[in-house]
Amino acid sequence: MMPEEVLELLEVSSENIVTQDVAENVEYYLLENIEFGGEKTSQLALNFMDTAGAVGLVEIYAYYPENTDMEKVKKEMKRIYGDSIPEVYEYGRSSISPEQIQEDVIKESETVKVWGGPKLSQVLEEEAFSQYRELRFPSPMEMQEETWERFRENARLVTGEWVNLPGEGGKAVHFDGYNLAVYKKVADGKGE
Repeated sequence: MMPEEVLELLEVSSENIVTQDVAENVEYYLLENIEFGGEKTSQLALNFMDTAGAVGLVEIYAYYPENTDMEKVKKEMKRIYGDSIPEVYEYGRSSISPEQIQEDVIKESETVKVWGGPKLSQVLEEEAFSQYRELRFPSPMEMQEETWERFRENARLVTGEWVNLPGEGGKAVHFDGYNLAVYKKVADGKGE
């Protein structure tokens, strides 16, 4: 979805926009006091980037006030996305070094719930994965094939997290669709 469409869907007024900017091919918005997941956020960050020739939403960070009923947010996420899963692997936008991808394993607990779409290995054949990894990590990477295979087996098109921890910033929701954006470029033949 284009930024204007998402902002309209969320019923964002100019008073809700704290920051709007573009950096490193990512257009981002920092919003405040927007309802998301059935509760009012303190801040909502939206990241958009070119996905297959059109700017589209690739990442959402929603931060909630300390007194938010996060069980209500979790219930809404379960209604939309189904049951949570035991863990997801998240990967950074770039490499830590030419040989290593940034990888974080997020495990389900009482205070963290995770959701994930299909794994790359479920949607990309070996030949298409070669093109995918060139688009996903544009700087030269000299990783061993085992590392690439681990990425292909664990990375998902979309991930979602629900977090309910005490303290400021501890109540949050995060969605990452960057892998889906790159996948669309490959699937649409626009990654060439």
